[in-house]
This record gives sequence, C-alpha cells and structure tokens, in this order.
Amino acid sequence: MSSGSVDIRAQPDVALVDDVIRIEANGLGSFQPVTIAALLSEDDKIFVSHAFYYSDATGRVDCNSMPSLGGSFDGERIKNGLPLTPEEYPG
Repeated sequence: MSSGSVDIRAQPDVALVDDVIRIEANGLGSFQPVTIAALLSEDDKIFVSHAFYYSDATGRVDCNSMPSLGGSFDGERIKNGLPLTPEEYPG
C-alpha cells in the first residue's frame, strides 16, 4: 500500500464522448489492485464505466497504455481512454 497521497489526473478537462481522455494515477503502492471509475450525469441519466488494474512497480496506472483486467470492458479497449457506457440507476 502507498503511504503517501494518490494523484489522479484526467486530461483534457473538457471532452466530447469520442475524444481520447488520458487517465493516470500515481502514488500507489507497487502492484496494488486499483479500480478506476468514471461517472457522467446528463439529462437525468447517469453514465458510468469502471476498469480494474494493478499498478506497476513504481505505483503508477496509465489507462491509455495498460490493458484493463476487467470491468465495464477489458483488455486493450481502454487504449482510447475510459469510455462511458450507459447504465441507468434507479432513483
């Protein structure tokens, strides 16, 4: 486990649904299991996605270069960012 703070960055700050978004997490423990999730609320609908990773030896996860191990999608589909897949939640 990491003893410091974790830094999560998503760039660009504003993007369209088909734009590539870079998502990185730093400051994790080596080979730590991590879940990265995204959520968008628009017009009373919620869009979510998530992916599972293990951080590398330096405690870093790069969603654009590391394949996810599962979640809303798996394998190499993550290379173009973290796509939002519609899933409506009750309430």
